[in-house]
Amino acid sequence: MTERVESVEVEHVRAGDTLSMSGDDDPRAHVFRVAKVELRNKLTTGEQPRVVLTSEPAGDDGEPMVLDYPTGTRLRKIVGRPSG
Repeated sequence: MTERVESVEVEHVRAGDTLSMSGDDDPRAHVFRVAKVELRNKLTTGEQPRVVLTSEPAGDDGEPMVLDYPTGTRLRKIVGRPSG
């Protein structure tokens, strides 16, 4: 069985959400548990606002993973697992 996911804009992600992540070099889905969300808006430079997501501590070293996306980027949020 696979989990249910919905496509959400990164600015709608909240701490406590779980994201399904995969990449071109590794198509298997990985889970990113969001611990912290920061909006970075650099009005002085005119850059597009960005959202920085920090995971719960992960991996062998216990360091969190940090992802940085421009606003409007769509991500896959896990919203539940099917019952059955």
